[in-house]
Amino acid sequence: MPEADLLTAPGIAIVLAEPGAGKTDLLESVADRLGCTRVRASTVRPSDRDMTLIVDAFDEVARVGDARVYDILYEIRDAEPDRVLLSSRSGEWEVSRTRLVRDLFGEEPQVAHLVPLDGGEQRQLFEHFHPQRSFEEFHANISRFDLHHILGNPEFLHLFASAYDEADGRLLSRGDVFTLAIENLARESNPDVLSRGAPPRHKKITWANEVFSKLLLSGVDGVALGDIAEDDLHPQMETLGLAGDEPLSVLGTRLFRPGSAANQHEPVHRIVAEYGSAQHIVSRIDDPTCLLTVAQCLALIAPNGAVRDDLRGLLGWMAALGSERLQKAAIDLDPYAVLSNGDPSRMTSALRCP
Repeated sequence: MPEADLLTAPGIAIVLAEPGAGKTDLLESVADRLGCTRVRASTVRPSDRDMTLIVDAFDEVARVGDARVYDILYEIRDAEPDRVLLSSRSGEWEVSRTRLVRDLFGEEPQVAHLVPLDGGEQRQLFEHFHPQRSFEEFHANISRFDLHHILGNPEFLHLFASAYDEADGRLLSRGDVFTLAIENLARESNPDVLSRGAPPRHKKITWANEVFSKLLLSGVDGVALGDIAEDDLHPQMETLGLAGDEPLSVLGTRLFRPGSAANQHEPVHRIVAEYGSAQHIVSRIDDPTCLLTVAQCLALIAPNGAVRDDLRGLLGWMAALGSERLQKAAIDLDPYAVLSNGDPSRMTSALRCP
């Protein structure tokens, strides 16, 4: 479906795509052109004054349960807007929900899937971010690690390009790609900011990874600074258990982005949060001085033996970064999550072979 149809067609449309494919950017673009505001499904409060509703991230409320999804759809219907645009991760939107929307609104919704970037679009985006670098050399380097086939995802391309630039054009392993991408996001990019006395980059990454893990495991969206900004999905940063004021410095890095309200901050992208969170949790499990165990972690990730939908990406990265024991436990819980998330090539040979 062309973007123009989303702008002009009445009724209800559903935009589906994989994480990082650009759903939020598309909805922001549509909202700007229509003169309205994109809202997240977890915070939407429709009223009868809204002629157009643009509701992002339905997959985030799905983790609360189908009842919450139904409640939000009922509220949207009762507000009687002329045009409704919804978005969700494609892997977490079931056909039954499309039927529910059809039955609830009394019309067939238009379902649009975002198309991956083609080669020319990949080049344009890469050269926009790194005009001094060669796209051909970047593509050849990424292809060595069999990552070129996911460059059609804008968020992955951005992360990989950042890692490539961080490594000065010399990526050594697949693991380096993600590690260096995180380091690039943690780098101070504003030359006017004084670096004297600032925490070193590796400390910022450590703090950010701990914040990511606590946000993901608790099922909230981000953190708040101050009482006014705090809500159910944005607990105060001070309540996360990081000692002192220095950890607040992570909110000024590109690892975080502003939330929908003032003084709210959220991970720059869920992919980044999942990788960083897995690093933190695995390091705690591997630390002999820490009492955290694999069983304790998996009890949170998979209560009653069923992996939470919103934590399948985290589980995949934990398997890629963890010990053989952790890998086996993750595979026993949800082999598809391990194969479709993280980096299965980093699994031990004993687990990869039949």
